[in-house]
Amino acid sequence: MLLITTSRKPSMETRTLCKRLRGFTHFPYVNRGKMSLEDVADTAAELGCDHILLVSDFKKRPGRLEIFDLDLNTTLSLFISVAKLEKFKWLKKKDLRVVGRSEVARRLCEAFGRRATWMKSEDGNLKKEGRVVFVDAQDTLLEFLDDGVTMILLKIHGVKLFEEE
Repeated sequence: MLLITTSRKPSMETRTLCKRLRGFTHFPYVNRGKMSLEDVADTAAELGCDHILLVSDFKKRPGRLEIFDLDLNTTLSLFISVAKLEKFKWLKKKDLRVVGRSEVARRLCEAFGRRATWMKSEDGNLKKEGRVVFVDAQDTLLEFLDDGVTMILLKIHGVKLFEEE
């Protein structure tokens, strides 16, 4: 499972994105405030999480998603911009499916933990049922869909993969 948090002084749009991610995935969200990353890792462990998703700003907008393990080793860093952010508070709890062939899709699924399954495919029909996180083959889009409706659409401008230990 993943703990969602922000950088130290996030923009309003970054906080909104984090809350929408929480509503979509049902993963816990913590306002970081003055907490150090070590404190965030301790909170994640207390909540039963084994990864942290840190959403950071770039030019006062959400600009980076970083996934850390609890030892604060970065496993994935995505440079993003928000293309679509539907207004919703909480979606009914469903199993997550991560759809995509890339290493980005695999690492996202790994960070999501037991609540997610990875479907190594590009089949558009897989996007139409249930709760889906879709990564396109070129790693340029990250799409969060609920029964075929796009709830969150992030454009990926850069990917940095880190060696796993």
